[in-house]
Amino acid sequence: KELAHSGVSVNAVAPGFVETDMLAPLTAAQRSAAVLRVPMRRFGTVAEIADLVGYLGLSAPSFLTGQTLVIDGGMTS
Repeated sequence: KELAHSGVSVNAVAPGFVETDMLAPLTAAQRSAAVLRVPMRRFGTVAEIADLVGYLGLSAPSFLTGQTLVIDGGMTS
């Protein structure tokens, strides 16, 4: 709120499970259990998260500020 009047927007991206090295330690059983918690029945990709972050850098969301954008395949819906 402090900087909105100056045209500065601040938003956050909150990803769910994403296919990265962070998931490497999961066993096959843990991966299967995690995927079942995601309504889309898959993990996200780095490209999908990057696309959302890239969108925030465009002029299109110029009236968007103070939001946390959850991109988790529906886990928290």
